[in-house]
Amino acid sequence: MLLSVSHDRTWRLWDIERAEEILCQTGHSKAVYAGALHPDGSLFFTGDLGGSGMVWDLRTGKGIIPIIGHVKGILCADFSPNGYQLATGGDDNHMRLWDLRRRGQLERIPAHVKLVSDVKFQPEIGRYF
Repeated sequence: MLLSVSHDRTWRLWDIERAEEILCQTGHSKAVYAGALHPDGSLFFTGDLGGSGMVWDLRTGKGIIPIIGHVKGILCADFSPNGYQLATGGDDNHMRLWDLRRRGQLERIPAHVKLVSDVKFQPEIGRYF
């Protein structure tokens, strides 16, 4: 399987072996720029250039947790190895840490003086990002 995000305001799920699209999901009002796959493969996060994000259930294709807090575009994201946290970075120069169990933001980190273009958790343990 392959997941893609696009400036056409969609994200898509592809079957690589059959070379076909399985799902085309709409729902963003701005170009979708960030995408992150949950460690167990059941969830997918998308973030758009308007600052809105959504955690999607890949089994149903439905949005289940809105991610609201960035004041400019979300440019990057990564799930922690334990699957409970999501880190995002954006054009607002901040990184944000979200708790999926609480369905809310844990921390807002003024990380840089320019946009945050990538964020990654430490592999396996996820103690740092």
